[in-house]
Formats: sequence, structure tokens, C-alpha cells
Amino acid sequence: LAEKDICNYIVSGSLDTNVKLWDTRERQCVHTFKNHSEIVTAVALSPDSSLIASCSKDNTVKIWDIVAGKLQKSLEGSKSLGVMDICFNP
Repeated sequence: LAEKDICNYIVSGSLDTNVKLWDTRERQCVHTFKNHSEIVTAVALSPDSSLIASCSKDNTVKIWDIVAGKLQKSLEGSKSLGVMDICFNP
């Protein structure tokens, strides 16, 4: 993704445990990231649009590489109810 195109993409998380990257110009999902075992509670796109962060009731935070289309890192949360929100620090 080019930085100038960041406004053309939307990231979503859902009850089906998937994180999706959507192209608003093409009006379609361009990639589905699968690795959470419970519902995704929040997602965030990095300021440079190279990474997606997601969190879930499965008590994990996942960092996804958009260009490679794969999981870069998985972090275990400390809350027993799961991780409920996430954001990038610009």
C-alpha cells in the first residue's frame, strides 16, 4: 500500500475471528488474515499503512504485515477477558 492510498483502505475485525483488508475503490476484500481463535474486538492500521494490529477475546494482540500478507508477531495479553482495544502510536 502506498501512503497516499491509505484513505482507500478499511480494516475490519469480526465475530468469525478474521481480520479483513478492504479496498474501497474496488469495493472488495483484498486479503483475509486468519489466526485469532475468538472474536476480534478491535483493529488498527499503522500510520505508514504497512501493518495491521488486531486484538481479540482470545487474549492476544496480533501484528500483521500487509505486504507479506502474514502474521508478523503475536503477543499474549494479561487480561482474563481478552484484549478489548488497540491503537498505534504515531
